[in-house]
Order: sequence, then structure tokens, then C-alpha cells
Amino acid sequence: MKNRREERVGQTNRAKMGMMMTIIVYRDCNDIDIQFEDGMVVWHKRYRDFLIGEIAHPTLSTHRSVSPATRIKRIGETNKSNRTGMLMTITEYRGCNDIDVMLADGTLVEHCTYTSFTRGQIAPPEYQETYRLGESNKASNGMMMTIIAYRMCQDIDIQFEDGVIVYHQTYYMFRRGQIKHPTVPALKHMPDVSKIGRTVVAKNKLKATCIAYRNKNDLDAQFDDGAITYHISWEQFRRGNVPYPGVNTRTLAMANKYIGTRFITSSGVGGVITDYHDSSNVDILFDTGIAKNHIKCRDVVLGRVSHPFPYQLNDVIMEKPAYICNDTGNFYCKCTKCSVEDILSIEEIKSHKCIAN
Repeated sequence: MKNRREERVGQTNRAKMGMMMTIIVYRDCNDIDIQFEDGMVVWHKRYRDFLIGEIAHPTLSTHRSVSPATRIKRIGETNKSNRTGMLMTITEYRGCNDIDVMLADGTLVEHCTYTSFTRGQIAPPEYQETYRLGESNKASNGMMMTIIAYRMCQDIDIQFEDGVIVYHQTYYMFRRGQIKHPTVPALKHMPDVSKIGRTVVAKNKLKATCIAYRNKNDLDAQFDDGAITYHISWEQFRRGNVPYPGVNTRTLAMANKYIGTRFITSSGVGGVITDYHDSSNVDILFDTGIAKNHIKCRDVVLGRVSHPFPYQLNDVIMEKPAYICNDTGNFYCKCTKCSVEDILSIEEIKSHKCIAN
């Protein structure tokens, strides 16, 4: 990763406001410094935003320009911080999402939002780091979770009550209870297990028994001879309209078409279709080595198949998706041995060598 860091210094791209920009310092994927072609420098930006041109120039904006009247009206506006109790004053107003605020003790807090100012939510950077430490909330899986590290609202670490830690989450998702546990799934509406074991006589005169019920549109039925039909609706089952699984000419043609076909999910993880039973039942293998069965072919082709995050591949933890570029997914990663963080593709993860080595 050290080589990647050196390679990215000097990389250029065009910002959406038209100017060329160059990376002058690359600490990690969430902390780079950028210099615009007019010499203006901005600090502590994300590499992902650089790639898609969303680094804002301090004085030039891609958004609608602020009217002079609004700027004059809001510069000098004061409010009280409900976090520190200090009076704060707007010293610069570039837009509602980019203002500078001076606190009563002389601390300048840059690039805040006007909404945060009106709500009294502005505090010095060092205060932000400790303000929310120890805050707890209940996750959607029913477990309590606690903030153990707060770098900024887009980068916090969470510890669940069983001791498991997940890194680099957002405070917004924490407040909503939507931080995912690596192994414990979120609680969902429990399926109607009373339907499991129900038997009907299918139109082919064989008895079919419900052996799995996920919801009214997704159940599996097994015939007396052991054959299983997957992913039919309860209404089909109730009416005895249970198709007997079999391989016909069309299924063979579709199998030849789809087996071996590559796909990429909306999160950026690629994979290949390894088997095709019918349009509602295909098997896939992700590039990370995870296999999934009984997936709808349409969901696979449209990239609607989910991949678990965080996920450890070799010595590297894939924490969450970053971006997709040239049909290749890139992910926020952290090495468990050398603790280096970066954005990597799956192939780069597999070939990763620790700096310590």
C-alpha cells in the first residue's frame, strides 16, 4: 500500500467546476490534500471524491452562487453553541453548506453548514472527538452498541455488547440503529412457520409439501418422490399449481447461456454464475469465494445480490464499498497485520503484501 500512496501523489483530475486539481499529499484514502491549478490548496479530502471530481474549490463553487445580499446578511450572525455554551459568529459564508464560524475563545471552525450553526451544533474539532464517545444505541439486531472512537460524523467505530467491533461507520446510521453486526443479522418479520408442513395435491396428481416458507411470494415445496420446487408463491401452492422440477430444452439453452456469465453487484463485488436450474434458481460464486444458491437469475443480472460487509479476505478486512470504476468494485479496506487503510479492489486485496513484510 505504500507504493500505492506514492503513486497517487501527483495524480490529476478535473473538478466539476472545471479546474484541474492534483494530489499533493496522500495519507490514506480518507485524508488527502489537493491543489487546484490556480494554486489554491484544500486539505483532508477523500480520494473517492477526488476521482469523481467532487472536491469543492474554496472560492469557486459548482453550485448556484450566493447572492451578495445573503452573504452580507449572514456574515456576523451570532448564535450560542449548545455543546460548549460559547457564543459563535459567522465569519465567512460561501453557501448554506460551507461557512466558517468563530467561537468566543477565538477558535475558527471551517466548512460547517448553516443548519448546524442555527441548531447550535458547532464545536471545536477536538471537542467533537470526545463529545459522542460512549454514546449507546440499540441496533436493528436487538443488541446494544457503543461509540468507542469518533473521528468525525462520517467516521466512527462501534462496539457491540458481545465485544465485536465494526470500523468506519457513520453517526447517522448509528442513530438509526442500522449498523450491521458481522455475524448477527437484523431482526426481521418472522415467517409464518405454521405453513411449513402443509400438503396439497398438485396438478400432476403428486402430493407436494411446503418445506420452507420465507414470505407469501417465496416458498419451497417437495414432492413425494423427493423432487423440490423452489421459490413459488403461497397462492400457487394453495391452488395446487406447483410445477414439477425438470430440465427441458429451453432450460438447457438458458443454462448454456448463463453458466459462466460474470456479474457485478451494486456494491461492486463481482462474481460468476456457476449453475442454472431455472430462472428463479441459479447458483453463484463471488470473487471473494462466497457461494450462494437458489438466487433469481434476474436479481443476479441486475446486480441485486447482496455481499456481507465487513468481510475478511486473506489478511485484509473489506469494511464497506467505496466506488465502482471501469466495472471494478473498490472497497474501504484495513489490513489486520499492518493496520494500513486504503481503497482496494478484490484483486489488489488478494495480492496485498504487508508493509512490515
